[in-house]
Parts: sequence; C-alpha cells; structure tokens
Amino acid sequence: MNGKLKTILFGLATAVMVLAVLELGLWLVASVSHPVERLLAPPWETWQRIDDPLLGHRPNPRFEGHDALGFRNSSVPERADVLVFGDSQSYGTQVERDEAWPRRLAAETGLEVYNMAYDEYGPAHALILLEEGLGFRPRYVIEAYYAGNDLYDSFKLVHVLDQLPELRTKDEARLDAIERAERELRLEDEAMRIFDMKPSPPEAAQQRDLLAPFRGLRVVVASRSRLYGLARALYHAVEEDDPRVGSGEVSWERMVAFAAGKTEFVQLLDAGGMRTVLTSRYRMTALDLDDPRIEEGLSISLGAIEEMNRRVQAAGAELIVLLVPTKETVFATVAPEELLQDDVYGRLLALEQRMWATSVARFDAAGIRTLDLTPVLRREVERDAQPYRIDWDGHPTASAHEAIAAAVAELLHDEASGAATAE
Repeated sequence: MNGKLKTILFGLATAVMVLAVLELGLWLVASVSHPVERLLAPPWETWQRIDDPLLGHRPNPRFEGHDALGFRNSSVPERADVLVFGDSQSYGTQVERDEAWPRRLAAETGLEVYNMAYDEYGPAHALILLEEGLGFRPRYVIEAYYAGNDLYDSFKLVHVLDQLPELRTKDEARLDAIERAERELRLEDEAMRIFDMKPSPPEAAQQRDLLAPFRGLRVVVASRSRLYGLARALYHAVEEDDPRVGSGEVSWERMVAFAAGKTEFVQLLDAGGMRTVLTSRYRMTALDLDDPRIEEGLSISLGAIEEMNRRVQAAGAELIVLLVPTKETVFATVAPEELLQDDVYGRLLALEQRMWATSVARFDAAGIRTLDLTPVLRREVERDAQPYRIDWDGHPTASAHEAIAAAVAELLHDEASGAATAE
C-alpha cells in the first residue's frame, strides 16, 4: 500500500470517527435537553406525537400541555359532559391551549369538556377513538368535520394504514382506480410538493425510479441521525427568504414579496380590510372529489360518522357534527372578482360546496344534528376580526376560536332548553 493511499484511508477513518463522536454527542445532549431534541427531530416525526398501531400516531403524554392520555387538556376527568373529536382545527394549532374553542366552551358553559382532537385526525380516527371517549359517559359528542383534509386523512387511515376495513369500498372499479392513481403518483407526495412550492419536472417520475433503491436509506438517516437534524435546522435557519420558516407574525410586505412568482401555488387576498395568503392548489389535493382517493375518503368519512352516531345513541348521548370550512371558503365573501374567477380558487370553492351538500344530505337522512361554522367565521370577517393569520396558515386565530365556542355554547344551550321543555 503506497503512502498516498494510506493518507487517504487515514483521512477517511478520521472523518468517520469525528462524525461518530459528533453524532454520539448530539444524541447525549438531545436525551437531556427537550429543546435540543425538538430542534433536531425530523418534521414528520414531531416531538408532539408518538406512534400508535391503530391511529398511526397520537399525541404524546410527555409533551407539555398534554394530559396523561396525551390529549390537550389540563387533566383527565372521571366524567365529561362534552367529548370533542377533530383535527388541528380543534386541537388549537397556533393558539394557546386555553384559547382553543373546546377550552373556551368549557369556560363559557361550565361544562366539563374533554378534547380528543389532534393533528391529521379525520372522522375515521374519531371512530377508532370513540370507545375510549365513551368511557367518560358524555352527554354530547362533537365531531369537528373539516373540509381541508379530513377526506384524505380518513382515506389514508383505511387504505394506507389498513384500519377499519369495513369502511373500505367494495366497488372493484373504484379500488382499481385508487391503485392506479397511487401507483402513478402518491397523493401525499404531490401534496408535499405543492406545500413546498416545488415544480414538477417532466423527468420527475424517472428520477424517482432511479433513486428508489436509496430512498429507504435516506429516510432512515433523516429520521435517526442527529447530525442530519442539525444540518436541516441550520439550513432552515438561514433560509431567510422563506417566511414559512420559524414562528410568529410576519409582515404583509414580506408575504407579498414571498408570493411573487409563486402564483401557481398561492393567491394573495387584500380586500375589505382582510389580508391573507390562500393556498388553493395545496388545499385541493385533499378536496378533489374527482380523484378516486378523495371520493373514497368522502365515503369513508360519512360512513365513519354514521357509525359514530349509532354508537353514541346506543350510549345514551347525542352526536353533533361541526362543519368546519377551509380558510379559502370563509374569505370568499370579500374576495375580489378577479380572484373568484381564478380557475383553481373557483374550482376549490365549488368542490367544497359539493362536499358539504353531499355530507349534509347524508347527515339529515340519518337525523344527525349539524352546526355550519362558515357563517360564524364569515361574521368575524364582516366585523374586521381576522379569523386567520395573514400568512398561508389555515388554522383559526384566537378570536375565531372564541366565536366558534360561542356558537357551540348557544347550540348546547338550545338543546338543553329544548330537553327541559319536553320534560
């Protein structure tokens, strides 16, 4: 072995040893420091959640602000008057725990409200959680049914995670269409491409095939390596031109600058005292009822809610379904005509109306009470109370949560008054 080769091998060995020491050091620091663990964690395995064999994931009981069961409550009660299911819209992403509408509902009514909502939970997840929730012997069970992504989340639980097979379609033609669509382009991959605002080059499919043997290795490294996590955190820290990085409020001027040249992915709304960024194309990936996967997601969601209703009634309680609109639909009343004529935005609004029409017809036929939150949130727009942030985020603000809580409290009051009158 010549001297030059020895030098190269020694250098490689030294580099590997240094990387191994750094990796071990970061693991040790992360094991004793929650902020460091959070900083280095991969975004798809967030520190708020843990794996669950039935749900795919559930909230972490050790995370601050979660109770012993992992949900976003101060404690686990022996009994709850109201049980809430839903996703991040009801979990209260972007607001404090006590600002989320389930907690505000408890404060306003004096009822014991237990919140079992969490990120990426659809009606199918609620059906799985229902038995656990009915142990609290609630009088009311509320399913917050969100147009933004509940259809896809329910589809994924049944078709990707293989849960609740009884809700899967028996239509062979639809099953074949779903398999073809996922084989051509996984819906989750397309949604993430649009969320990241990346173009889809013609050679993308070929590139995916070439890289397929390495994809698993990359996922393992990205998930487990703390050095990789540090590199990812540093990359995002210096990505100053992207206001999606970090947290907190951003200026409208920065939003306008960011959106320039990204009209394929976002639309700016600046009208009637309201300003915000709309993400219609991203939202449509989970609401396109002409896609067999989303069509199936709608069928699964409605089937799950109807089954929930049967079980809730058998337990002597009442199911109430909140119809939670997308941010794009809420702002449609103040959107300028030019925006309403936009093909993507206009189609998204039509698809959401179609989803609600189909859903409400099924709920009415099953005798399920509903509360449409669209007019509730549009009243916030009318009174110039921004119900969503000015950026691309689609979660309600604290004032919007307050309005939702007031509307639900009024409905429960009317229910209680009606029951008392009947007696």
